[in-house]
Amino acid sequence: MLLFSAISSTPALANTITFSTPGIWTYTVPAGTYQVTIQVGGGGGGGGGFDTGGVGGAGAPGAKITATFAVVPGDLLSGTIGNGGTSGYTAGNLTFGYGSSCTGNGLGGSGAAAGGAGAGVNCGGSGASGGGGGGGGSTTFTLAGTVIAQAAGGGGGGGGGFNAPGGAGSTALTTTAVALCSTIALGGSGAALSIFTNNGDGGGAGGGGGGYTGGAAGTSNADGTTATGGQGGGSCVKSGAAISNVATFAQGGAGAAGATTALAASPGKGGGGFVIIDTVAAMSVTKTSSVISDPVNSGTNPKHIPGSTVLYCIVLTNPTTVTATSVALSDTIPPATQYVSSSMRSGTSCAAATTTPVSGGNFSAGTITVAVGTLAGPSTYALTYQVTVN
Repeated sequence: MLLFSAISSTPALANTITFSTPGIWTYTVPAGTYQVTIQVGGGGGGGGGFDTGGVGGAGAPGAKITATFAVVPGDLLSGTIGNGGTSGYTAGNLTFGYGSSCTGNGLGGSGAAAGGAGAGVNCGGSGASGGGGGGGGSTTFTLAGTVIAQAAGGGGGGGGGFNAPGGAGSTALTTTAVALCSTIALGGSGAALSIFTNNGDGGGAGGGGGGYTGGAAGTSNADGTTATGGQGGGSCVKSGAAISNVATFAQGGAGAAGATTALAASPGKGGGGFVIIDTVAAMSVTKTSSVISDPVNSGTNPKHIPGSTVLYCIVLTNPTTVTATSVALSDTIPPATQYVSSSMRSGTSCAAATTTPVSGGNFSAGTITVAVGTLAGPSTYALTYQVTVN
């Protein structure tokens, strides 16, 4: 039961809280908050490494899920922020001025489920090719330990070949059922053949983004082939009464750009995941008064003197999309006044609350009480009543 004492008040303002540090996050719903809107973004995929003439593919952004649902003060919100996948590197044959190592695959980002690793560079054939970027990790949002949303990480970019670019990572978005998990976030393909017919350096493929399961690793590169990006784990939104609306999946986060062919350059790490919580102010109550007549001036510029009539208006506002139930109002009339019998009226505003008698209203022992019942949101309920000044 929501019982409001009618005193002048200012509604609390909505508040925005952002979590972006990879790892565990927690938030306790503050007093007066009964609804939140969330954005949940997975980590981005890392960019692919480059070869002499082939740039690495860009890592994909993580998926972003939005939802609005009811909460109560004290609810524990928590989850895991996904990290971006690391970039693939160009390393290998000293003939091309790179490093001496034949390693260089990007690592999958951590999260509720980790992104898949990119494939390593190729040190055979005509020299080193680009390594695949790692997929981003997934981000979760839980309410009292139950997963509400899990946003997949983006796929890592494919590594560049000798004269062919690596494929970009993807976030294969869906516009269908949000109540179920759906496949999302493939890794980027490695580079195809170079200009060399027999010795084309093939780039390593990018890893898949993590989702409700971990992302798969990209396939190894080989000369004269196109490596396939790893499969993503998929985004997930749980069904249930707590979800009042869920937007179509959209891209969020920040994917890393692929590397340039400059030897000093390196591909970028995938952007980190995030959780953004917008709290909606709780129901508020305001009270105003106006003198509507007095014994001397009647209704023309009336004054607050003995015998005057004062109109009070109480406005209850529900700014959320949640329907409040068992709502009641109470107000004690000021001292040295008398309640005007049967003067209670209700409506959607002070101006509208002039003709409709209140149902469920009562005056006893100097206090007005009204059983409002349910109040769907967003909406307002206005109550007016009159007193005479002694």
